[in-house]
Amino acid sequence: MNDLSILNTAIRRDSAGRYCLNDLHKAAGNNNRHRPSLWLANKATKAQLAVLESEARIPALRAEDVSQGDTQISGVTFQSKAGIPALPISDQRGGQYESRGTFVCKELVYSYAMWISPEFFLKVVRAYDALMTGNYVKPLTQAEKYWFSRRPHWQDVRRLVFDGHTYAQVGQMLKRSATSVGYAIRRMIAVGLINPVEFIRLRYFPETAERLIAGNKQMCLNWGVAQ
Repeated sequence: MNDLSILNTAIRRDSAGRYCLNDLHKAAGNNNRHRPSLWLANKATKAQLAVLESEARIPALRAEDVSQGDTQISGVTFQSKAGIPALPISDQRGGQYESRGTFVCKELVYSYAMWISPEFFLKVVRAYDALMTGNYVKPLTQAEKYWFSRRPHWQDVRRLVFDGHTYAQVGQMLKRSATSVGYAIRRMIAVGLINPVEFIRLRYFPETAERLIAGNKQMCLNWGVAQ
């Protein structure tokens, strides 16, 4: 099965099947006001999480009743039911990049997406439905394979720049010049490997970014970003 991708951003999953909120935040534009930590602090979010936890966990009374995939917490084993992980949310700080971040169950993905905007919510729902029905084809897969085989350093350049490093820092890490890093970014935008709207929001202060984006509505339409 293909991995879920929203607006050309791959959404990682953990071993329990939860989705990475940090990746969803990137897909939505990386805006500071949409940080997952702000959503998690909402009273409504806390109430939803409490309901999910109460629905997902039931005590396992006998050892023989414990099935594969159960979670043990403070000596008490809990079983997951209704497809909800026994822990609807997990925060992983260390380890490899693939496992770092805040991961939540599908219901909380929808809640977070709606909190951002109705438009983003619909994009998430449609992408997930298409994935589940088999009508989903991961965007950019062929283009990425083609370009990253021809320009192997592009993948590292994109990752490091979107991790917040400057062109000069990326150049030092990859033993390239800052100019060549900037050229790689421009080429990846030109061939469709980088969403220019997401890139602008990453590189500029929110107010400046929104002005730049507002000045190029066609670019936003091309990348499915509502204004």
